[in-house]
Amino acid sequence: MTFLQTRLYDKPSASRFANDTQPPTMTFLFCNSRPLPLARLRVGFRLSMLVVFACVGTFKATLASAQITRTEQVSGTTALLIAVSPVNERVVWVSGSRGTWLRTTDGGATWRSGRVSGADSLQFRDVYAVDSTTAYLLSIGSGSQSRIYKTTDAGEHWTLQHTNPDSAGFFDCMDFWDANHGIVIGDAIGTQVAILTTGFV
Repeated sequence: MTFLQTRLYDKPSASRFANDTQPPTMTFLFCNSRPLPLARLRVGFRLSMLVVFACVGTFKATLASAQITRTEQVSGTTALLIAVSPVNERVVWVSGSRGTWLRTTDGGATWRSGRVSGADSLQFRDVYAVDSTTAYLLSIGSGSQSRIYKTTDAGEHWTLQHTNPDSAGFFDCMDFWDANHGIVIGDAIGTQVAILTTGFV
């Protein structure tokens, strides 16, 4: 799998939509967990806020009915841990500073930690877990410090899949719809937002 060249999109500004009676409220569209083309929805403010409050209300109700307990676990590393990606209740991947990654396959009873070879100075701000053996790591930083790595053997080996070629670029986060379709968002370069995709024609 390869990541496509960064595409740049105009960054919206507050003044641009100041006189718009129905300002854009969304950038990404989802339908049955499948991505649709990027678009700006012209949805009325009241309707969008109603949807937000409905989602928040549902989330609060779910939290209120759930039993939340805190259990301290031993990570096996002193690195700052930043991102978490669960596959299920037993398999979870974590990423952090100093090129660090962690994985549990027993619900956190034990953790295996490691570092990506040659990436000791990188901060892995994001991780996406496909399953117990496959995961992606995204590092942040200016230019070539922003990278994407992948493992398919539970962290034994990591393959560098993409290095940011733009010295002004800076990756921020990533997410996937499935094992083969993903997106990376970067800092704006000038007045344009950088977006990197994989799996889309």
